[in-house]
Amino acid sequence: MKIPRPVLAVLLVLEVLSAATAEAQLPRPQGSLYNTYLINRFLQSGRFTNTVTLDAGGAGDFTDLSEALAFVTSRNPTLASPWSVLVYPGTYTETSLTLPPFTLLQGIAAPGARSLQLQGRPVLQITGTTGAGVTFSPSSSLVDVGLIFSGVLTAGYKGVNITTGAASTALTRVMIFLSGSAPNVPIDILSITGGSLNLEDTAIQRGGNGMTATRHVFCSGGSAVLSGAWLLASSSQAAVVETAGGVIRILNSRIFGGAAVDLKNTSGTLSADQVSYTTETGTITRAGILSPRITAGAATVPPACTPPEIYLDTTTTAPRLCACITANTWRCAPLV
Repeated sequence: MKIPRPVLAVLLVLEVLSAATAEAQLPRPQGSLYNTYLINRFLQSGRFTNTVTLDAGGAGDFTDLSEALAFVTSRNPTLASPWSVLVYPGTYTETSLTLPPFTLLQGIAAPGARSLQLQGRPVLQITGTTGAGVTFSPSSSLVDVGLIFSGVLTAGYKGVNITTGAASTALTRVMIFLSGSAPNVPIDILSITGGSLNLEDTAIQRGGNGMTATRHVFCSGGSAVLSGAWLLASSSQAAVVETAGGVIRILNSRIFGGAAVDLKNTSGTLSADQVSYTTETGTITRAGILSPRITAGAATVPPACTPPEIYLDTTTTAPRLCACITANTWRCAPLV
């Protein structure tokens, strides 16, 4: 039987309207940040497949972040078929989150928004108080968002959790802030117990003063590369970055804020290349023009040193400037 053309037109419209959520289009085209994989898929299919949108105002596929992630998880992302969740500006509150494997959670940030500020980007507010806040899965990524931990946290809490098996994970252009209301109990804002992490152009800040039990980054297994990190410590914080069995390499970064120890290597490997910091303990490999440890004190120089390192002898009667020229060897000159 031949179907009349008007009926065919109606059926075509219904087919378009009933398209799966997995293949939904963006609520609005401006400001979207797509990678080359998504653009390639668009050129092949005419739509951005394997992509969902999150919009607090209701214009996207989802308004609730956990529902969006649950949907993506149900699609079983793989290396050959990764998924993306595009997040429009707004505040999304969750107790905790687990990013599905092979999933990119990317905020749509305003032009010029920087990792050092929450303004101009979507904000994920985590309110849970126990366990872990955001847990990464293999090849999951978090990009261009603000991440706030606002709960009254308990001892052992892990803000961002990278565990065994979570390889090839990434944090890029993320502002991570731990509320000053969190008590002074052992807390690791970024915990790496396995897997591997690439962190780039990301800021981590602990609110409050005297939070001695906080560590910004703690690695007991696996590995992490921190590039362009901005780590603001609390006054009298015991350690900012610590390794205890894992491997951390820090590049082109800054650590400041008055912690008792900026870099601490209990065991494992910790290296700093063009990093601005003040204090350290344990074996730290240093290189680059921004990496010399600059310390000051009395007439006796530290017994151990590694180039490049500078020591300022502040003795009132005979101040000196000392440079470490080879391992454990100082050369000093008077300041006149």
